[in-house]
Amino acid sequence: MKKLFLLLIVFVGLFNLVQAQNGIVGDMASGWPGSCSTNTGVAYMSASAGTSFTSGDRTPTGTFPGNKYWRLLIDWGGTIRQENNGGTLDVAVTPGTKYTLNTTCQATGALYRNVSSASNRYVFKTKDASSSPTGDWVFFELGGASATVSSVSLSPGTPTVNTVGAVTATMSGALPTGQAVYLRYTTDNWTTSSVSTMTGSGTSYTAYIGTQALNTVVKYYVFTSGSGLTIAPADADLYTINWNAGSLNGGSNYSYTVAAGATLSQSLLFDFGPGREQMAIQSLWLMLMVNTGITFSMLLLLLQNH
Repeated sequence: MKKLFLLLIVFVGLFNLVQAQNGIVGDMASGWPGSCSTNTGVAYMSASAGTSFTSGDRTPTGTFPGNKYWRLLIDWGGTIRQENNGGTLDVAVTPGTKYTLNTTCQATGALYRNVSSASNRYVFKTKDASSSPTGDWVFFELGGASATVSSVSLSPGTPTVNTVGAVTATMSGALPTGQAVYLRYTTDNWTTSSVSTMTGSGTSYTAYIGTQALNTVVKYYVFTSGSGLTIAPADADLYTINWNAGSLNGGSNYSYTVAAGATLSQSLLFDFGPGREQMAIQSLWLMLMVNTGITFSMLLLLLQNH
């Protein structure tokens, strides 16, 4: 009997964990619940980057083109509440814009977007999930299924004080319209960080990490989000569609420690034979720097003429 009781506790705990999520109702899910505090027809979200939650790719229902309506839903610890941005009024919303939900339970009034094509996909993100979340959310409009970050590479393998790090992301496929690739990196273990847009085409996109001081530890990862955005580092998790920090949608971040720069020095002796001028060229210095291209700088010091 004790074993059965413990099993029941575990089962109930797991059931509550599965249900403890944010979700979407309406045309971006399976329909509308009967009342504000009902959780039928919900498309539940799952954990994403940081504390954020994601809907994954959603396909709107109905005919196209046309307005599609939805509300976000809180379903956590017995609290069930539909929320929107504008009370009892329908409110048009724009992809890539961060909004904050009205925390009043609403059975009327929705969020909406005019959807032009049945091939469009929509990704919804919330900053967090609980019975009383912040209410911050954003969504993205894509021209097709979202592409993921298959792999990430760094060139050179260990950047030096004289070289930038070229980070290249290989995608699972061509990006649909509305999706872009971003690099986020830190040099102080995420006390501060920078986000930059990666450029490229097809399935290959690259961004650069500037030169850093000797022994600096640089940590970085790649994520996708909506296109044409300037993303504040503090909002990177909220704006993430998918990411690669060592593996797809996971990992403990890529990193490298900045090494010393390399120099080449030697003496060269040119001997033009007996009775003729001999010239010694010493200290041949070669430095290779990588920026947007490759630049060679050579210094020749004529120290002795005979």
